[in-house]
Amino acid sequence: MKAIVCVAATISCAAVFGAGPGPVAIDWRFTIEKPADGWQAPGFDDAAWKEGVSGFGNKGLPPAQQALVKTPWETPDIWIRGRFALDGVPWWALLRFSHDEDVEISINGEAVVRRTGFITTYQDVLLRAEECKRLLRAGENVVAAHCRQTTGGQFIDVRLIPYGKGAPRATPASEVPRPEHPRPDWRRKDWLNLNGTWEFAVDREAKGRDLGYPWGAELPKRILVPYPPESKLSGIGETDFLRHVWYRKTIRVPESWLARRVLLHFGAVDYAATVWVNGIEVGGHTGGFSPFAFDITDALVEGWADIVVLADDPDSGPRQARGKQSDRRESYGCIYTRTTGIWQTVYLECASRIRVASARIFPARGAFRIEPRFTGSTEGLVFEAIATASGKRAGEVRAGACEAAAGILLPLAEPRLWSPEDPFLYDIGLTLRRGDEIIDQVETYAGLRTIGIDGPRVLINAKSVFQRLVLDQGFYPDGIYTAPADEDLRRDIEISKGLGFNGARLHMKVFEPRFLHWADRLGYLVWGEFPNWGLDHGDPGALAMHLAEWMDVLDRDINHPAIIGWCPFNETPGNQWPAGIRAAYRITKAIDPSRPVIDTSGYVHVETDIDDCHNYDQDPEALRRAFEPFARGEAPWHNSALDAPHRGQPFMVSEFGGTWWAPGKPGWGYGNAPKTEEEFLARFRGLVEALLFHPKMFGFCYTQLYDIEQEVNGLYTYDRKPKFDPAKIRAILSQAAAIEK
Repeated sequence: MKAIVCVAATISCAAVFGAGPGPVAIDWRFTIEKPADGWQAPGFDDAAWKEGVSGFGNKGLPPAQQALVKTPWETPDIWIRGRFALDGVPWWALLRFSHDEDVEISINGEAVVRRTGFITTYQDVLLRAEECKRLLRAGENVVAAHCRQTTGGQFIDVRLIPYGKGAPRATPASEVPRPEHPRPDWRRKDWLNLNGTWEFAVDREAKGRDLGYPWGAELPKRILVPYPPESKLSGIGETDFLRHVWYRKTIRVPESWLARRVLLHFGAVDYAATVWVNGIEVGGHTGGFSPFAFDITDALVEGWADIVVLADDPDSGPRQARGKQSDRRESYGCIYTRTTGIWQTVYLECASRIRVASARIFPARGAFRIEPRFTGSTEGLVFEAIATASGKRAGEVRAGACEAAAGILLPLAEPRLWSPEDPFLYDIGLTLRRGDEIIDQVETYAGLRTIGIDGPRVLINAKSVFQRLVLDQGFYPDGIYTAPADEDLRRDIEISKGLGFNGARLHMKVFEPRFLHWADRLGYLVWGEFPNWGLDHGDPGALAMHLAEWMDVLDRDINHPAIIGWCPFNETPGNQWPAGIRAAYRITKAIDPSRPVIDTSGYVHVETDIDDCHNYDQDPEALRRAFEPFARGEAPWHNSALDAPHRGQPFMVSEFGGTWWAPGKPGWGYGNAPKTEEEFLARFRGLVEALLFHPKMFGFCYTQLYDIEQEVNGLYTYDRKPKFDPAKIRAILSQAAAIEK
């Protein structure tokens, strides 16, 4: 028997049958009497055998498998032969089967599978191009199997799924949108951007599997990835509910990569993704805001990858976080257009089997503490970290990889701090070596800065910095969740800084790494948040789903110096499960002890490093009076009587303002709209000064930077045009805060 690599995982029974144009039609005959030698060969005379329909089995099977029995089989042995026709030799194929118990399977007289025991699911054997050329032919073919049973249930079923004819064809090339590397904080030199034109289908009746979509069927539409199908930039522009969408792209992996491992990365897919490569299910991921990757090396066929992605996005249910995405067909209030499917860059990466999977980099005194994690056995390998500053070597450290995994210090010569005024970054190269041989190499960067708490103050590099934050929700008129270009990410930060803000709450969305990269480069302070709206906060299962994805977000973003705090929830209700909120806070602190954590912004607090509230009072004098008792030493104003008692933590009003301004146009905002621009600016000044001049307030967050759809309380319009003279806003915000004096 010639060895054929089995690269597929098991597949559920329900996912296999009724696959439309996927499996070929096979006419089966069977016998329970031992046939003569050569019974597997195409020319064998099986006219005396009985006709049957696969699968063959008895009643002693699990229910899901029992439902697949079409022809009864009760004896210890069965021999089956099936004829099928091909109009050409496929360029690869899957032999899919389930057996109980021992089985031998042949194609055109040549043995390809021998298994003992039983399975209750299905297995795939990938027939690569060379096997297809040897085993299959245009015209009639024969697949044959012998299954032997000793006790209990018995079952045999065999399918063949061919892919294409002749040479594979790549998806036509297109201009690549968002061509930059999506992870400037984690780069290997060999990578390939897969953005651009993909085949696409909206699957309203959930029949994509029946139509053979996972197994090479052409999809009817074309979409421009990474823009979501709701967006104009995608070329689809469908804003109705899209419960199931499919993507397909065929590409050729560079030949030089094939001796190593090929990783397929997705920045984010909303909500539940299933991924096939060459018809083989390589993995799945649940959660619309966190990255994931699969090693697809073993599914490649002569360097070709036919990539298919199914995104299921129910947009409902108590365990799906959706943030500010609308639960209605239309947008309303402060809820906006949905995002479905792929909305961040898709890319391939070439890496070693043994590699640096990730590394946490924490600032220390004149050094960085690096905690690497590895994939594969690192016994006998050396881990090396080298820091450079403006192209010059600034520090290095080497240690055995096993020792380094516990954390090592990278000392720096003449340490230079990262700050909003001087956002200096060190480039850091991470290398795994075996002697002089480089096993793996990653480029990253880090900033040397500390965050501390001193009474009511939050310190950056031991200096009290009033956090003049603005609410940024990361929406774009033409791209929805996806910025049209990298320059748009940078521009939003520059707009904010031009108004006099020094940072932002990245509100109810996990922003892409490129935004955080520009925040690092431009000295822009940000709070990392999670879009928890949509969850049932009283359901432990929902909070477990939240926590699993939140931990992935922390792992991705932990090294960005611009992030000065974490906030896993926003505005949780009074009927929340307090133990779940507390667990999220404590796990966040355990993963990252270097930053403060707000357990839930606004309310209802359980355990938190930072105390805060949301107050949209449009009367500056009333806002000032609300916090007068706090200035005198009493507890601060809170949104909810259920909030945990104030324990002397630093305090800020993390949402205020929201004043709407869209003269002559309908819209939504907080409170009564000013009648003139002068009235708006006077109100803005009064609201800002009520908090800026408070002696115990360390910061605030103004709602918001720009309008979004019907919500018109931004300082800029949705298409990023100023509503007011930025210099006037900046003059108000740039006044010295009481806590900075």
